[in-house]
Amino acid sequence: MKKLIAIVLACLSALYFAVGIVIPDPVPFIDEGLALVVFLNTTAYLGLDFKKFFSPSKKKKNEIDV
Repeated sequence: MKKLIAIVLACLSALYFAVGIVIPDPVPFIDEGLALVVFLNTTAYLGLDFKKFFSPSKKKKNEIDV
């Protein structure tokens, strides 16, 4: 039952994120950001880890910041 709820939430948040980008709103990034957070957490619960695509990249020790 928990996986079914996670699948439904992932589908709804992905749909809202896809449609929310097209429709203009007064506060542009709050609701799409929450939909993305819900999508990332539910897919992580289901075993698909998409968080690595949205996390900041780590610098190597040998790189020099210019």
